[in-house]
Amino acid sequence: MFKANASDELRLHIGFLNEYRAKSPDEKVTMMLYSDELLLITTAVHQLKSSGASLCITTDLSDLNRVMDKASAIWVKMSGMLRYASRIDFFKLLDLQHLLPEKFTRRPGRDRFIEITHYNRSNYIEVGRRVVRVVGAHTLVDSAVQQMLDFCLFEILDNVLIHSAYPAALGGSGWCSAQHFPAAQEIRLIIADTGIGIHRALTGPEGSKFRALSEKQALYQCVKKGVTNGEGMGFGLYATREFVRLNQGELLIYSGSHFATLQNGRFKVKQGAYWPGTVVYLRIKTNISVDYNSFMPKDHPLAADFDYFYANES
Repeated sequence: MFKANASDELRLHIGFLNEYRAKSPDEKVTMMLYSDELLLITTAVHQLKSSGASLCITTDLSDLNRVMDKASAIWVKMSGMLRYASRIDFFKLLDLQHLLPEKFTRRPGRDRFIEITHYNRSNYIEVGRRVVRVVGAHTLVDSAVQQMLDFCLFEILDNVLIHSAYPAALGGSGWCSAQHFPAAQEIRLIIADTGIGIHRALTGPEGSKFRALSEKQALYQCVKKGVTNGEGMGFGLYATREFVRLNQGELLIYSGSHFATLQNGRFKVKQGAYWPGTVVYLRIKTNISVDYNSFMPKDHPLAADFDYFYANES
């Protein structure tokens, strides 16, 4: 699919009802729709459009009134999820807003969520600050860890701009979204692009000491401290991995035909379907505290890694 070119015609069907045709009515009502899932669809659609391919998108939204009882719990759940998808701009970004006109009052996300947002060099500072506000407002961390997270998230956002390979008309750019779930005591955050990917970023530069790495090996290397192709600082993914490990959260790094996961403290790399670029997904537990000194060397002052960043932000 991602190798489509200007002469190709593609059809994409987005089915919302399929998730609600389960055997148990209770199971149907407890299903969730997440912004990170919708962001991946949005990113893929825009990548296909940028390739020049002809893309026809269809949905089953017109079937809702026909197949659903509006007095049922399933209808209440489904309509709420569709409002959520609309609020985070999913339909707008896919030019489908005419299928589901908004009939609600838009309220600011503040520090609760970030819509599916396209960013580039002109707005990434603003977008990054929105991301760190969502994380900082709800996590139990000391000021040092908060500064570290700010730094890491900005570095990940910046790496997308460095390694994106969009057509010249778009320039280096990426997508992000975030959502705080108070009941689950967690934050889900995703940053994605359709650029050159981690393997090419590490092995591509002339003289790189990583030129012999396989795609799988590149994912193991990218979370080690100091690993960089010379354009980044080589700290963001390493510190993010350590924070997530101690926070007992989850980390997913998907690039090319492999993905790395950090779950229950174990980091693994597996082969999967192809993604043209890189996806970094975080699930942070807001009820578990992390201390900076628990994963950084005791003789490692905070200023050593962060002064440069904050000096350039002032």
